[in-house]
Amino acid sequence: MDFTLNYALSPFVILILIAISVLLSWITYRNKLPGPGVYFRFILPALRTAGIFLILFLFASPVISSIKRFTGNPRNIVLIDNSESLAIENRFNESLNILQRVNNSPTGNNINEYYFFSDNLKQQIDKIPSDSSEFFNGDIFSTDIGGSITNILELSDPSSIASVLVISDGINTKDGIPSYLLSSFGVPVGFIIPADSVNQKDLSILSVSFNKTAFIDSRTPVKVNILSNGFSGTVKASLFESGHKIFENTLTTSLDKHNYEITFHVSSGTPGFKSYTIELEKLSEEVTYINNSESFFIKYIDNKFRVLVVSGSPSPDFAFLKREIKRISNFETTFLTQKSRGTYYEDIPDLNLFSTVIFIGYPNKYTDEIFLNDIYESIERNQQSVFFFASTDIDLNKIPLLDGILPFIAIGSTMTEFETSLRNVYSGNLFKDSQFLREIDQLPQIFSTTVSYSPKPGSNTILINNKDQMPAFIVNTSSSPPTAAFLSHGFFKWRLSPGDSKIGESTLSALLSNTILAITDKENQKKIRVETEFTEYSPNQIINISAFINPDVIQYSPKVNYKVYGADTTISGGMIMTGHGVYTNSISLNKKDDYFITAELSDESGLNESDTTMIKIGRSINEFRFTNPDSITLHNIATATGGYEISTDEELEEFLSRDIESLKVSLSNVQLNFNPWLLGFVILIFSLEWFLRKRNNLP
Repeated sequence: MDFTLNYALSPFVILILIAISVLLSWITYRNKLPGPGVYFRFILPALRTAGIFLILFLFASPVISSIKRFTGNPRNIVLIDNSESLAIENRFNESLNILQRVNNSPTGNNINEYYFFSDNLKQQIDKIPSDSSEFFNGDIFSTDIGGSITNILELSDPSSIASVLVISDGINTKDGIPSYLLSSFGVPVGFIIPADSVNQKDLSILSVSFNKTAFIDSRTPVKVNILSNGFSGTVKASLFESGHKIFENTLTTSLDKHNYEITFHVSSGTPGFKSYTIELEKLSEEVTYINNSESFFIKYIDNKFRVLVVSGSPSPDFAFLKREIKRISNFETTFLTQKSRGTYYEDIPDLNLFSTVIFIGYPNKYTDEIFLNDIYESIERNQQSVFFFASTDIDLNKIPLLDGILPFIAIGSTMTEFETSLRNVYSGNLFKDSQFLREIDQLPQIFSTTVSYSPKPGSNTILINNKDQMPAFIVNTSSSPPTAAFLSHGFFKWRLSPGDSKIGESTLSALLSNTILAITDKENQKKIRVETEFTEYSPNQIINISAFINPDVIQYSPKVNYKVYGADTTISGGMIMTGHGVYTNSISLNKKDDYFITAELSDESGLNESDTTMIKIGRSINEFRFTNPDSITLHNIATATGGYEISTDEELEEFLSRDIESLKVSLSNVQLNFNPWLLGFVILIFSLEWFLRKRNNLP
């Protein structure tokens, strides 16, 4: 290990700094030293000179560099992608040809090491085979390019690595790490793509969005995002339930547009799981048909809610809410619309019969406080959940009468409204399906007011308005009773969504059903929830099972087990806590079938609960959603690390034979002007000088 001192000033300037230090020290002591002894004539002036010089020297921004040297030949790390997407257009063979080119290319004094990678670094290759079938494994179901590069750099000393060469089609199915972080290793990354750069014709299902849990007798949307490359004309998209076609839509594609979305609506009259499959028409020129179908499951629950909607007066928001909530058949809804003080258009029902109470524009200035207190007492007595919708008609003086059942405190007395869009700021697991939150920014602007609504402790802020960043939608499931509040108004404008008015309708419907489910549903109050990353897997693919338990269970030493069962398969085992309230385990299944996965929770308090989901072992399309090579990720990594795309044999030789002398050092720089040790040394010098001056009664 060698150390060098570098600084921004020339020796001539350093001499000037020394001269200035000596001069200032002489000025300080020329008339203050009491005697001719060495102690006074040299020690004190020397301390002052050294202290002044070090302070001036700090402005030169000196840098200490440690130089680490190693012995041996620098290594070129060659990473070969062997994930499933390499089966497209027989890219495995092209990868083998590139690998043989790399093996035959001159490397100077460097040596090559070869590794497979997919979702992470796999194994080192000791011998370059002559046939791709000898080592390429098609049962690799995801790709993480950045993560795999990080794996090899973390496992090795980066200072011994001359370069990293990636052979991959660039189809990255995991986020990995940001490319700029790879630059910290100081190793250039180059790449070669084993595929034709010409876009191939293909239809692909990019994603399927659906509610994993839905109410019986209620229509729930299934949105399918489709990618079309190279086709112009009509394409049929079909939805199957348990193998029977139930819907068919026709999609019109064009050469200049690639992304499309279609929506189906499904329902069930009975509780339980339903199996669905999306299938795209197979066109003759497609590069693969693997990505033309995808399966999923929806769990239908029979969970009737008796809902009371109390409105301060008729309004466009109330009319929109009333229409959408009537469409949710699991809600047995009663409406109570205020007509004048103490009177309503409908008969007043028995307030004790409801599980949820919705206030919209209520209470207002006409609301009778005695009846308002009756509603409050019923909610408290029966622990009915509350969903509050704000409006400009709200009487802020009466809001404190409901303080015990609202998730906010209203601050302010003026209610000036302004137009604003809403934005999702929540990323938790409060809702059974949070797709509606991601669609909020597609909707027209609505209104908020200058009243400040401060969430109470334990409340989750879900949406904020973009004008003043104040809460627009908050939920508190930990309060007693559970409550929610939508603090903007004018959401009737969501029906005016440009292009597709049904987006606004489905968003309000999902907001109502998911929120009421979150604050009322017994299913949502369960202590455990089980999930898998995907709903369809290939045989032998790793299935990561995650169970999430409520925090209040953790204190009782919970135990979580899983059970997987199909037609003739049963697997069970324990789950390991990997985070706060999170338990995981991994399995693989080799037989194509539909499987139930149950997570069972027990603890020393006697608790026994479980939750169940379903998966299908069929054909995962995760590696085939995008079929054309994608160089974006590889280009970003190469640019960040000082590498580049390699096309010719000359470029390959140059990259693999990089100057080894410049690569044999690893620099570690320390900026001394922020180094506490040097600053401490300066302080020590002046402190010692001060002590000696005082000891000898010098001013």
